[in-house]
Amino acid sequence: MTQRAGTLPFGHMRDSEPRPASRAQAIASDIEGEILDREWPEGARLGLRTDLMERYGASPTVINEALGLLRERQLVEVRRGPAGGVYVADQPPHVRLGAVHLWFHPTNVSPAWMFELRVRIQHRAMPEAFARVTAASLDQLETLHATMVHTTEAAEYLEAAFSFHHVLVAAAADDLLEEMHRMVLTALRVALARAVFPAESSAYRARSITIHRQLIDALRAQDFAAFTHWERTQYASLIRGGTDSLSDPMSMGPIWGGLPEQ
Repeated sequence: MTQRAGTLPFGHMRDSEPRPASRAQAIASDIEGEILDREWPEGARLGLRTDLMERYGASPTVINEALGLLRERQLVEVRRGPAGGVYVADQPPHVRLGAVHLWFHPTNVSPAWMFELRVRIQHRAMPEAFARVTAASLDQLETLHATMVHTTEAAEYLEAAFSFHHVLVAAAADDLLEEMHRMVLTALRVALARAVFPAESSAYRARSITIHRQLIDALRAQDFAAFTHWERTQYASLIRGGTDSLSDPMSMGPIWGGLPEQ
C-alpha cells in the first residue's frame, strides 16, 4: 500500500503520546465497566452522589463531571427527591464478535449492520488485494498480526484486526472501496463503548490468529487457492447460527443471522 504524502498510517494519531485520562474520566470508566460487566438492568440504583464521593475519595465537582460523562453515554440518570440517587439508564447495544464482547453507544445504525457492511466491502476487495499486495503491505500485516498474538487488551486486539483488514482493502487500490471501508471503521470506532475478552475466548482467539497467519503466508506464496480458502474461513467464523454455502460469500444472507443483539 502506498501511503499518500501528508497522511498518517491508518489508525495512528498525530499525538506521539496518548493524553492521560482525567480523574473524572477514570471514575466514569470504572462505573461504566461495573454496569457492563455485572449487566446491571435499567433502573438499578448505584447510590447517592455522596456515596460515590466517599467511594472514590473525590470532590463534588469531580463526581458531577464523571456523572455528566456517563449521562452523555446514556448509561446513568440522576433522580431527585426522597427516592433520588444515581440509577442505571440502560445497557448499551451489545454484540459478540468471535473472541470479543462489544458494547456500543446508542446510534441510529445497528452495530451488527456496520460489522456486516465492513466484511462485505472487504470481500469485494480481496481478489484485487491478492493481485496487487506489496512488500510494504505484507510488512504492515506482519506487525498487526504480532499485535494480535501478544496483546492482552481486547480493544488493542480489535484495532489490530480492523487495521489488518484495512491494509488488505487498501492494497486493492480501489479508492471507493477503501474510503467506504474507512468510513465504516470510523463509525464503529465512534460507536464502540467497550470491548472485553470473555472468559472462554482463548480458543476463538487462537483460531482467528491462525487464520490471519495463513492469509499472510498465502499472500507471500502467491497461492490464490489457499488465500481464498482462508479468507472464506475467516468470513465463516463471523457467522452465528448460519448454514449458508460459502461458494459465493457475496450471495449469502446476513452473516449475523442468529446472533443475539440487545
